[in-house]
Amino acid sequence: MNRRRFLQGVAATALAAKGLGRAQNTPRPRVGLQLYTLRDLLGDRFKETLEQVAAMGYKGVEFAGVYGGLNPGELRRFLDGLGLEVAGLHVPLEQLEQGLDGQVALARALGTPYLVCPWLDAGLRGSEAKWRELFGRLERLGKACRAAGLRLVYHNHEFEFEEKVGGRPAFDALFAAAPSLEAELDVAWAHAGGQDPAAYVRKYTGRLPLVHLKDLEGRRTVELGRGEVPVEAAVRAAQASGVRWLLVEQDESARPLESVRVSLEWLRSRKLV
Repeated sequence: MNRRRFLQGVAATALAAKGLGRAQNTPRPRVGLQLYTLRDLLGDRFKETLEQVAAMGYKGVEFAGVYGGLNPGELRRFLDGLGLEVAGLHVPLEQLEQGLDGQVALARALGTPYLVCPWLDAGLRGSEAKWRELFGRLERLGKACRAAGLRLVYHNHEFEFEEKVGGRPAFDALFAAAPSLEAELDVAWAHAGGQDPAAYVRKYTGRLPLVHLKDLEGRRTVELGRGEVPVEAAVRAAQASGVRWLLVEQDESARPLESVRVSLEWLRSRKLV
């Protein structure tokens, strides 16, 4: 064996060992549920629905604006009794800008460090000038959250990959321009936007505490493992990338509780959680 091949082999072995050590030392992400999936049940059966979520084996929940009429202390005690943590709070951009102090207080009371901007209305984007204005707004919010001891996280749809800023996807331009911002990658919408979700998980290692697990059949959301999204590859990338929470979500389902049970069982069957 010549010197060059020997050194290449040594380097490859060292890199593999380093990667193995990093994977072994990285805590496995916990599995939670984005409660938007159960929105039609939460209005009338808030506590009963969350009891069923906990009984399935979910470890946490991510809220999308419905809190069951409970004050933060009551809600925290109820969730603690079920063994459910709060993975994050989805809060529209306008509410973040107009009432950040209240959202920070709510997040602290519920024990989550993550406030999530879940959507950008079409009128706010569509041109480079509009996107760059958004970058500034989100960075200011990100800095304010950090000053309060929290993190502002941005959740994508497909348009962040389809629309371009400076010749690259708006998603990448956003995170380059807003260093205080962290990401919640929705694997289905990244896939719908023409991207490899696992590659994006790896690309944003260190800035990606939350991942939404969602599957698609065409444009219709389906239970995990029943669609076309490479969910398993994305989860395995997340396991090696320091992701804190894997959050199951299904936008539409005729039987949402059954759907989230099926998705969790699929993750278990693949030994992903």
